Amino acid sequence: MVDNILLITVLGCFLLGDALPNGQTVGKRLMNISVVGFPVNTRCTVLQSFLRNVPKALFSVLDAFFVLFGFRRRLGDMLAMTMVINARKQSLAKKAG
Repeated sequence: MVDNILLITVLGCFLLGDALPNGQTVGKRLMNISVVGFPVNTRCTVLQSFLRNVPKALFSVLDAFFVLFGFRRRLGDMLAMTMVINARKQSLAKKAG
């Protein structure tokens, strides 16, 4: 029973973590990056987070390969219409504007 709850919690965090405030999981916060909507910098929704992370779970090598083409976005980013940005630059732009 506890194993199932733990599995559901971890899977939920993996699939929906980008929809956390500021589009940042703990790792993204440490690296000062965040996930936003593309082409307009909007907050990453739960659906976008799910669409972004499912290809990573199913096709991790293929998903990573897509970074080499186009706008340097993963397959999951293209499906979810998201992109990863430098959060530090984003916060500085909000303070200046």
